[in-house]
Amino acid sequence: QLYAPRDASSSDAAEWASHVFGMLRALADDYNEGGYTKSVDFSASYMNSLLSLDTNALLAGLTAPELMTFLYHIKRPFIVLGNWWESYQVTAPVINIFLSPATDITDEAYNAATITKYTNMTWYLKPSIADLAHASSALLASLYPPQTSEVYLMATNATAASVTMLSLHTYQYDAIDMGRSNYSVYENAYAAIQSRLVASGSSAKTQVLVITSLTLDEVLVVFQALGDVINAVQPGSATVSNFIVVAVCDLTYLYFAKFASGTNTTALTRLRLYFASYLYAFFESTNAQRSAAATALNTTDVTLIEAPTTHAVNIVVNLFANLLMKFSSTRPTPDTVLSLLYNQGTTSSYGVPFGPFYPDNCTAAEQRTMKEMGTTAGRQCSCLKPLRTLNVFDYRGWLTNSASYNPQFTYTMSTCGVTYSPLVTSSSLNVGMVVGIVVPCGLVIIAAVVYVSFFYGRRNNRPAPKDPNVPFACVFTDIQSSTSLWARAPEAMADALEQHHRLLRVLLNRHDGYEVKTIGDSFMVAFKKASDAAHFALDIQTTLFREDWSPIIDEVYIALAAEAYEEQIAAALEKSESVNSPMTPSSNPVLQWQDPAVYSQNWHGIRVRVGMNWGLGSVKFDPVSQGYDYYGTLVNTAARVEGVGNGGQVLGTKDFHDRLEEEGFSFDEVTVKPMGPQPLRGLDHPIPLYQLLPLSLSTRQFNELRLDVEIELEEEEATSTNSANTKGDSSSAGGVEGVTTWESFLDRLIRHRKDAVTTREMLQRVVFFLHTALRTSPANWQKDTIKTLAKRWHLHLKPAPASMMAVSTEENAKRTSATPPYADKGMWTDLAQIVSKIWFPSEEARLRLVAGGGNLLSAGGASTTVDIRRRTSATGSRSVTPTATPLLPPVQYSTPLGAATPFSASTTAPTSTTIALPQEAP
Repeated sequence: QLYAPRDASSSDAAEWASHVFGMLRALADDYNEGGYTKSVDFSASYMNSLLSLDTNALLAGLTAPELMTFLYHIKRPFIVLGNWWESYQVTAPVINIFLSPATDITDEAYNAATITKYTNMTWYLKPSIADLAHASSALLASLYPPQTSEVYLMATNATAASVTMLSLHTYQYDAIDMGRSNYSVYENAYAAIQSRLVASGSSAKTQVLVITSLTLDEVLVVFQALGDVINAVQPGSATVSNFIVVAVCDLTYLYFAKFASGTNTTALTRLRLYFASYLYAFFESTNAQRSAAATALNTTDVTLIEAPTTHAVNIVVNLFANLLMKFSSTRPTPDTVLSLLYNQGTTSSYGVPFGPFYPDNCTAAEQRTMKEMGTTAGRQCSCLKPLRTLNVFDYRGWLTNSASYNPQFTYTMSTCGVTYSPLVTSSSLNVGMVVGIVVPCGLVIIAAVVYVSFFYGRRNNRPAPKDPNVPFACVFTDIQSSTSLWARAPEAMADALEQHHRLLRVLLNRHDGYEVKTIGDSFMVAFKKASDAAHFALDIQTTLFREDWSPIIDEVYIALAAEAYEEQIAAALEKSESVNSPMTPSSNPVLQWQDPAVYSQNWHGIRVRVGMNWGLGSVKFDPVSQGYDYYGTLVNTAARVEGVGNGGQVLGTKDFHDRLEEEGFSFDEVTVKPMGPQPLRGLDHPIPLYQLLPLSLSTRQFNELRLDVEIELEEEEATSTNSANTKGDSSSAGGVEGVTTWESFLDRLIRHRKDAVTTREMLQRVVFFLHTALRTSPANWQKDTIKTLAKRWHLHLKPAPASMMAVSTEENAKRTSATPPYADKGMWTDLAQIVSKIWFPSEEARLRLVAGGGNLLSAGGASTTVDIRRRTSATGSRSVTPTATPLLPPVQYSTPLGAATPFSASTTAPTSTTIALPQEAP
């Protein structure tokens, strides 16, 4: 039930209430129609209108606690949203979400004079000005250090200015307060902003203007003045590039500013303007929750889709819907729902973290002690403050509805609120103080000498996985086309490589990773948690994308793509001419490098591919490097996964993906694409892979996986050349011992499979069938077909062993007429390799199909769709254009292995496949 703001007479408060109620009603309908909660139906009531709360004289005469008691008895609400009741005014078992159109300066709720037994059922769902200022100051410290910046504070309210200054001092900004002025007056705001912008043109330091505001009217005026000031400056001027603005205000005010008629949004897109919010990046066009909100509201109106309250309601309803779904046999109550959450500790809704909650701190007894404890930030939080993680965004991203400007910065309070530190300033010292300092300094110098002698230079092994009995994540990274970059742009590449190493090491420290080693431009790193590894890999893509790089880097990548494209067209033309089937470049799809606008949204600077795996590995400590190294299949697989990826692509194994789910990793801001089982060089079985991408870069397009697989034939030689010569065994001199027929050749290919015995006969039948089908066609077509199959399945076909080719004519003559001829032994061995390669992933897919009740997607298969574009020319020639790497074979077998009856093939659509149709095909 929605209780709109107490003062709902203003236009902004009324619009706020309409946004909240509209989303509440839409989500209630969606959840009820979808049947997500069996024991609960959702309903939404606008109580201000239903009970005439704004005009009813009887209700107006009640105190807030009395009104709560009255409404509970007549309406029995489960959850209420609005700003009608502070925590100490709740007198009934109702979940009270305190959601207001305005933002408080501090968490005043902790200073309540009266505590009730229901106080723990209130959530304050908005960060305070103190929270917003602290998160924004943390961002400044990470991007614009105090040594290179000058910070000015612009605020009308003295208390808000004081709180903001505390945060700036904590991060060691000796900010200059511009004094109190009424910035709701356009002339005052324009003059203050212009003075700082003019100073930025002549200053060697970055000029930062922090604007703290409490009212909507003031924000609208300030943003109008800000746009006008920027608009008066010549585009491309260094004055604007050296000027940074931070807005510390309610998120709803920024929403109104974007759509206000007086705001020059075009001018503001030239300015770096940061703001903090607990919400996800709902304004980005590719954001999944933005699309979900549009669907729920059934609208394309951006003024509704981009309203922050729309998404605030979205996360609240989704959070409690997930909790309610856990009550399948008992009737949930507000108290039991919150108890479940508090005992759970932490949760998230659409990527927004809630908690951690401490059950002991959410009891009524603990709440009664709050008035003595006050706003002590260093203690563990009670349940009143569930949101303690803030994101900082660039307003340009909101204005342009893109992810191009997202700094991807997150600030989390480790305790119940922000903690402050004093500004450290230099001062003059008298003689006595100098003497008092010199003596202890001597001890410090001695300690420093000891440290340098014994400890300096040693590696920090704290984050390293050390126990071989505990699984861990292994990650490899590599720069795409680094050799070409060095050859074509050596100076730019030198700077880029240094920048790449610095950024990756910053991300490693941020996500608690361990740098095992670097080889050229490749990193090998290890993590104790798979979620840390995933965050590291995803942050690599977003961090590198938003960094400044030499434009030569992208020019080289585009040139390489153009050259590869021309080679493909030339090869296709050459092949088509040989079969009278002309093919023109226009028949190929437009690639991202061909469109500058599309390219700039997806690619920028150095491209790094990442491969990840999870499991047990061998752990070794190197006494020389004083660090840990890792070996085994875990490491080899991670390296192979990285090797098959493309630049800008993040790939993980199924073991890694499963571990992410076990750790509760949030996929809300990540797109996941199953790639299906993929053959990796040196590994016996295909490995299921998953592609992970940040939502902001989910439109990237990649080439096929760079698979390079060879079927290994272990050639066993005789124990010694002398004994071989003595026995005269030809197989020991260049052949494979015992391989004299294609059947024995096939047996050797599958000998390591645990189901080789039961599979052998079936594979022989398939090989024989394919050979029979091909024999009726011309020899050239046979070779082309085998070559095409091998290419599409990334096979490097081995020639038939010499021992097999040496079989005499007399031995062949002894075979019965039912035995296939051996005049074309090369074809038999080729077909044996192809069948042994395709069969096992095909069988794996069939088993998943059976387990999923006949639905391959529900059984965990790849989710790509078939997209084969066939074009017919005037001469009747046909060309088929591949759109993705084939992940699963195109035929799914429905009869169990070893069945006596012929198996039936169901034409289940493959995930993606390419069929070559030579002109002379029968």
